[in-house]
Amino acid sequence: MSNLTNRPVTPKGQKKTRIKLNDRDFLDFLKTLPSAVSGKTPCDPCHYRTAKNSGIGCKPLYSAIPLTREEHQEQHRIGTFAFMPREKWEEKVKHYVDLWEKYKIMQEIM
Repeated sequence: MSNLTNRPVTPKGQKKTRIKLNDRDFLDFLKTLPSAVSGKTPCDPCHYRTAKNSGIGCKPLYSAIPLTREEHQEQHRIGTFAFMPREKWEEKVKHYVDLWEKYKIMQEIM
């Protein structure tokens, strides 16, 4: 059964189940690395969002890089793409996802 939006309708009295995906291990991994900008530590994982891959309270999976708290605050203060051009964000995100993949492989070997 569906409605005008073509979304399934939950029968009355039945709970909706929503699978929430996360990338917690990836984000924890980023916290152990130096900043992608300055090389300083400690760092927080900072997400790169666009209108295409985000929503209210929604951060896209595997789209973060490590930044110091000060750098992260500056990113929010001046805007993501004023802080770093989009191409650079995409390049750095890809680098850290590749690094994460290599890290996971090494963990499996050990």
